[in-house]
Amino acid sequence: MNELKRNKEDNVTDEYIPKIIHIDFTGRCNFSCIHCRGTYSERDLSLEKWKEILASIAGYWGDKIEWIEIGGGEPTLRKEELLSLLQFIKDNFEKAQTLLVTNGWFTTRDYIEKLYSSGLDRVQYSLDGSSAEIHDKIRRVPGSFRKVIYSIVNSLDLGLYTMTRMTVQKLNYTDVENVVHLSQDLGVKEVGIRAIVDVQGNALRYKDQTSLTLDQYEKLILYLPKLQEKYKRIRIYSGDPIQNVVFPSFWYNVSRLISTSNIPLEEIRAGCLVGVAYMFINNEGKVAWCPNAIDFILGDLANGDDVKDIWDNNVFYNRMRKREFVDSGKCSTCPFSNLCMGCRAVARFYEGDIMASDPRCTDTIWQAAMDLMRQFLPR
Repeated sequence: MNELKRNKEDNVTDEYIPKIIHIDFTGRCNFSCIHCRGTYSERDLSLEKWKEILASIAGYWGDKIEWIEIGGGEPTLRKEELLSLLQFIKDNFEKAQTLLVTNGWFTTRDYIEKLYSSGLDRVQYSLDGSSAEIHDKIRRVPGSFRKVIYSIVNSLDLGLYTMTRMTVQKLNYTDVENVVHLSQDLGVKEVGIRAIVDVQGNALRYKDQTSLTLDQYEKLILYLPKLQEKYKRIRIYSGDPIQNVVFPSFWYNVSRLISTSNIPLEEIRAGCLVGVAYMFINNEGKVAWCPNAIDFILGDLANGDDVKDIWDNNVFYNRMRKREFVDSGKCSTCPFSNLCMGCRAVARFYEGDIMASDPRCTDTIWQAAMDLMRQFLPR
């Protein structure tokens, strides 16, 4: 879907700048995971074109960008080019930190050292099971569990800030705590746990084998705060916007921000930050909505579109900034929708509009969030 729409007369951009840039450095991968979001073409941009695009971004916001995330596909397939890209980022962005998202297959100890010396700040390894039996079945590559554990250990040993990430689906739904336990025992700093977003790629193709039921999703959302209480030496995060509002620590931070900065609750933005602080660029150099809506195209940087014009004037970005939810949906009346926003990719797929409500937000989840809001923000 091409959504190259502009609305220059009705933007609200003064308070919004992109602080997080995610690029898919390649659409190629040596795996074909059963839950993969990928719907890629093979038309990867050249390294020089990527540098050109990043230079244009730096020209507008070089001192404002906080994170540049490099994913794919599998970005380490472009081994030497990735090192050059990291160095370019360090040379052109004043304070941006870099995060590499990888399956860990090619990250030998020697290569991790090169990544680190080229400017990599953090690495996130996909870890979808606590055993080879589960992980390798999901990843569909024998030996992938052994390889990723080897990479995690080496990254930690070399002093690189190391994270793991688990996509929860039918095959590993009962293995969540084991993955958290393993990650903590290894010494990993953070573990990401997110339910599968089954709207594109293999995740959609193998939906009958991967998708969680609504009941399973609800239980997972409410379970993660309890796991965080149990495993205190590792940070559990999700990436699912709904997850924010059921974590007591999140509401504690919101309450502190309100009390110390006098910022009204309605003006605090969290959860889905597309168009608010986050921009996604696919492997062809096109600005798409996010990794889970990779065909929802907002602009084409590889073919001359101006990145600031897209950021400032795209009508869909501005709908997000103004929270123009579909009137009939839950999000339009939720008192903390600005802290969550729901998953827009899920809303688009299941409800037909990028600004519809996320249908996975159950009454039980909503009530749990309301209880926490009343606890931390008594009126």
